[in-house]
Amino acid sequence: AINAPGCTPEAMAYLVNHDSTQGALPADRSVTASADGCSLVINNKVVPVTALRSGADVPWGAAGAEYVLDETTQGATPEGAATHLAGGALKVLVAGTCADTPVVCPASADATPSSKPQ
Repeated sequence: AINAPGCTPEAMAYLVNHDSTQGALPADRSVTASADGCSLVINNKVVPVTALRSGADVPWGAAGAEYVLDETTQGATPEGAATHLAGGALKVLVAGTCADTPVVCPASADATPSSKPQ
């Protein structure tokens, strides 16, 4: 499932098919908007698309989503990211930093998080 307020399935399909950074989608791949405009069809698999502002309103559980990637400012706090759990997600990944949450860089993943610069 995809929740993208402000982006239609038609626009998503166009952007995937004509990515200016990665180039054109290979001929053996297919991404289109469904006829009803409510889903993306990715390699013949239907992926529901919603445009809801609150993670709690997105039916992640009904869509079978186990993991949610939050790329919004809503996920900037642990409480904000947790709203997706109310929608039925099992885990939430946040693309960015969350306030009051330790950050471990992959290069130092074996190190203990510290508030002091190293």
